[in-house]
Amino acid sequence: MFNASITKKDLIMSIQPQWVYKIWNKTKTIEVRKTKSKYKPKFRIFIYCTRAGDKLHRLTLNSVVKGVSKRDDLNLNGKIVAHCTCPEIKEFKWDEINHCYDISSDDLQATCLTQEQLYVYGKGKTLYGYVLSHVMPYPGGGVPITEAYNKTERGNKTLTTAPQSWGYVDGVGPI
Repeated sequence: MFNASITKKDLIMSIQPQWVYKIWNKTKTIEVRKTKSKYKPKFRIFIYCTRAGDKLHRLTLNSVVKGVSKRDDLNLNGKIVAHCTCPEIKEFKWDEINHCYDISSDDLQATCLTQEQLYVYGKGKTLYGYVLSHVMPYPGGGVPITEAYNKTERGNKTLTTAPQSWGYVDGVGPI
């Protein structure tokens, strides 16, 4: 199985299947969040593909499908499906004069979002764009969330649930 040992904490991000697919295809290279990591880039991000309801998006190795049962054997939802490097975190501030986020057209395109979608998400508060590079999808169907762990004084503690948005993690793979 995959083993990604590290020297400092990495991040694990929960990302919806339709966005994971765009990240795999390199059409989405900036992931927008409301909060910023305390670690300075360059660090690794593990990508957790969120679970979907019975008739929502489902990620497979070759596509993202809408309206298909989540019970499919090729389903990658609910698994860690890739990791990447984050060389930079961009800050997108709300421009009170122009009533939009101060983001270049290239960066906006890299988020796969519109100004309206940014506003609905951020409500005029500062947003952070995690630049995603060197995306490495995991072959063979992803890694269960229980393969992610944090080191504690009493040994390693595996994750039992994915973070709501993102969280720190010490590693993914056999302990």
